[in-house]
Amino acid sequence: MGVPPRRRRLGSGTAVIRLAVPVLLCGSWAAADAESKSPVSIQLWREHFAGEGAYLADLQGSYLRASGRKVELYEGEWRESERKIEDWTQRLERYAPDLMVVQDAQLPLVLGSAASLEGRFPPSFLQALWPGALAQGRVQGVQVALPWRAHPLALYYNTDLFMAAGASPPATPEDLLTVAGKLSDPPNVYGLGLPGGTGGGAADCFMALFRGQGGLLFDDRGRLSLNSDAGLGALQLFSELTRSRSTQPEVLTWTSPELARLFLQGRLAMLIEGPWLLREASLTPPPFKPGVAPVPRAKGGAEHLTADCVFIFDAARDIDGCVDFLQYALGQERQRALSALGVPSVRRDVGAALPAGEGWEVFTRALREGRGPSASSWDEIASLLERLIFLTVSGRATPEAAIDAIDIDLLDEPEHPGPDRP
Repeated sequence: MGVPPRRRRLGSGTAVIRLAVPVLLCGSWAAADAESKSPVSIQLWREHFAGEGAYLADLQGSYLRASGRKVELYEGEWRESERKIEDWTQRLERYAPDLMVVQDAQLPLVLGSAASLEGRFPPSFLQALWPGALAQGRVQGVQVALPWRAHPLALYYNTDLFMAAGASPPATPEDLLTVAGKLSDPPNVYGLGLPGGTGGGAADCFMALFRGQGGLLFDDRGRLSLNSDAGLGALQLFSELTRSRSTQPEVLTWTSPELARLFLQGRLAMLIEGPWLLREASLTPPPFKPGVAPVPRAKGGAEHLTADCVFIFDAARDIDGCVDFLQYALGQERQRALSALGVPSVRRDVGAALPAGEGWEVFTRALREGRGPSASSWDEIASLLERLIFLTVSGRATPEAAIDAIDIDLLDEPEHPGPDRP
């Protein structure tokens, strides 16, 4: 099974590995022109999707042919990223690449070393990107990064179990609670998989339910608004699902990848996950047909979205060259090729390039309507959410008491519905 990108709290790992892909030269003119331009180097992290290596090799070769500039791709595992950020922003700046991909939550760590992107890209190029994904690269009103890979969420469901029970995919939070209880038959099948392990997707799952109830993280005064109808509603869902035995046992010990394996075994009726699981199921079909539906939401609710972002080091050898490469890599042609591999594009105009089959359009909708947490304070927010989930699911406190028991006096930029949100 492929491994989904982990959203936060990444440990250290082995040294960065040079991606061994061939560079294709188209005649002596390309070789000569490449010699006259500074190469562009970029640090990437493995996403583990089928065709990833071939896609990156083609990106490298086609950019050389199109621009006459070499691009040096370096590849590593996500667990290495925080250590490399520390190395390249605090101790070993002269060894840093020109560009680096990071999680949106890691952007505050690189602000002192990232070049501002304000005014560097044509407005038409930026307008082609999904607003929610683009917003994840903006910190304190300044665009410091662009979206590299977006991670929308959807509700996966076991169509065989639903058909046998005469059930339909839940459309609202109330439906979710009802259907999960109806389809739960422990220990054989559990209605809904809920992650609860630290750093294992619990915060993102909460945010999917929170956004689905119309939640905005920060109010007009810039205050964290978890103590709201949406915040209480999401916590109550966690509480009621676990108390009714509609989830897997020992919720607090499970991570998202573990739940994905349980779903593919046919032991979960529903699971909230990203598009990587649909790719996995298409390559290694499970013993049932997976369905994909939007995350249940109330009237006025929206989608939760996170993104991996790419930024330019301010010490890059050729910032203009980096800007040119990003316009190429995030351009329509390259993003169409990526979408054909089952990776939803960060561009508005290539949604139709996703693989044929049911489910993919759900992720396009999530990109169109989604909004992520503030990159400048997500790490603090995620820790608060994990604490709230722990107190609630463990039975130590009611949702109301859990919110009262933690310090949620956190300030950030006010959050308003984006232009593509309902």
